[in-house]
Amino acid sequence: MAWGERSIAVGGNFLGTAITGDNVTIHHPPGELKRADQVDSPKGVVRLRATPSAGSLLISRDEQVGRVPARLKRGSGARALAITGLGGIGKSTLAEQYVSSRLRRYNPIWWIDAETPAQISHGLAELGRRLYPDLAHAADAHAAEWGRNWLAAHKGWLVVLDNVRGPGDVAELITACRNGRFLVTSRHTTDWEGIATPTQLGVLPLHKATAMLRLRVRDEILLDDAGALCQALGGLPLAIDLAGRYLMQNHVSAATYLQRLSQPGANILAWRQAGEEPGPAVATVWDATLDRIASHHGQLPGRILGVVSWYAPGDLPADVLRYEDLGAEDQAAVDEAIGRLVAYGLMARSGDALHVHSLLQAITRERGDETGSNSLRELAGRVLLSAWKAADRSQRSRLLPHVAAHIHHGGPCSGDAEYAWMVIHYTEHMDRVGTADDQVRVLASILDETVPLLGADHRAVLPYRLALADAQARAGSTSDITSQLEDLIADQTRVLGPNHCETLWSTLTLAKIYQRNTSHLHQAITLLHRVAADAHRTLGPGDWTTLTARWELADCYASLADAATSPKAYTSLLLALAYYRVVLSDAAQTLGHDDPLTYAYTHRFMEFWGGRKLVALDDPICRRVLAFSQGAAGGKRLDRIRRAHELRYRRPR
Repeated sequence: MAWGERSIAVGGNFLGTAITGDNVTIHHPPGELKRADQVDSPKGVVRLRATPSAGSLLISRDEQVGRVPARLKRGSGARALAITGLGGIGKSTLAEQYVSSRLRRYNPIWWIDAETPAQISHGLAELGRRLYPDLAHAADAHAAEWGRNWLAAHKGWLVVLDNVRGPGDVAELITACRNGRFLVTSRHTTDWEGIATPTQLGVLPLHKATAMLRLRVRDEILLDDAGALCQALGGLPLAIDLAGRYLMQNHVSAATYLQRLSQPGANILAWRQAGEEPGPAVATVWDATLDRIASHHGQLPGRILGVVSWYAPGDLPADVLRYEDLGAEDQAAVDEAIGRLVAYGLMARSGDALHVHSLLQAITRERGDETGSNSLRELAGRVLLSAWKAADRSQRSRLLPHVAAHIHHGGPCSGDAEYAWMVIHYTEHMDRVGTADDQVRVLASILDETVPLLGADHRAVLPYRLALADAQARAGSTSDITSQLEDLIADQTRVLGPNHCETLWSTLTLAKIYQRNTSHLHQAITLLHRVAADAHRTLGPGDWTTLTARWELADCYASLADAATSPKAYTSLLLALAYYRVVLSDAAQTLGHDDPLTYAYTHRFMEFWGGRKLVALDDPICRRVLAFSQGAAGGKRLDRIRRAHELRYRRPR
């Protein structure tokens, strides 16, 4: 019995400590409690995820769920499985679906939010109190220790440790409790050896992502371009789920969402569904991981992530990221920073290639950094240009998608002429795999951005003007190109000089336009003679400009031969043959017989030869070309053509 304020009454045979106050805590001495190995679990002890996923998310992981039991059995020691991967990729959802399918297989089944050691300890304490109610008033530390001992002493249980920050937080628990099963979810993808069997979860394939969106959005009217939207969202389940909720709540179509997704500043990835406890937005799901990396490992990992966000999401050669360009102390620091991004699931590595999810890239680009919204874009451009300059032809072809992405997301670096030529190389690739119109469109958009900022005669703008005129000419558009090129040549002559390679190439492009019209062939020939002589003197006989000018001269004379009368045709054909011979000889001597450009000229000459009955004059170059194409029969054919030509075109005495 007790009287008075804050009085305590204790009955029975009790020895312990009682504390008065607003919160009364009674500590039972350890001797009063049963040992953990003496307590069996009641039937049907289950605690599932506090915020279960929607059904539309659960159906998309059936195949992975089916593989979980085999992987749990395959593991050694604690028989634990660690499901790892990017935030929002569905790790907890997969664990939840597996647990729901095993309610009769394990007892107890206990879900622990395990983001911090304190949460893990609290989850074990709650498990202990559920199994042994006499622990209801025990301290958390004591109840957690009892719960740990129970797991170590019993079989047949399943504990889910959700959202573990790293293997070190759970290594001791898992290795101490070897008789049950642990299912771990974590963004940390490495260092699980000896602790748990790791399995990395990937994004949804397009058909499953589209099916998931259709289950979330039942209104067919809103599902136009559903596949394109799921592709843009990169198969990330969280993003697809939130996109579906956005469509339904705001009654907009998938096409509209896709359009808003690509608008700068729209910030649609930061949207949250209305409700009392809205879940995380796509834009915030990686914040905790990024903050932890920055606090533990400095700013270099974040800078690297900011740079690669301006590139294509996949197949980025790791050697593109050099410490000199990134401002790191040495290459080891860069390698370690990349390793940390991979370990935290923000980046994936396969061989020498790095991969980043497109939505993580979009969010990183949107946020920029503390020094200004353009600094990381410009740094990404400089890093890419440095790699481009050091790469060979095959390596450059691998960099082209990243050049394309950098152009698409941010445009060229202001005032950098070398970057301009890298972009032009990419647009030439566009012409080879697509159309010249695509090249014209990209170059015109770049000029629309750079000319107002830098001026039409800026050193970095002139290459774009040249490339645009050349692309327009190859696309078949002749309107205003002649005047554009004349203005460009005047600006290049003033800024770069008359014998600069860009000035010569512009003049060569203008000559090609004249060459299209037979009435302007003589104007073309005049320009080509000048370009060929200047290029040979300043650039050398094997330079692309020299070879091209002389080849175009040969083509001009061949065109004159087709349009002229017999005696003039004979003279023009001889001149054409002479220039073809010079080009083939110079290409073979300076570039080599096996060079792709030498082969290209050889094949083009064979096409020219096959359509005309012209004298060979026993030219060894021509004989080698025919031998290349036809073997020994080529020489005999050459003799027959020569004799027939001499009989047909006998020159007067």
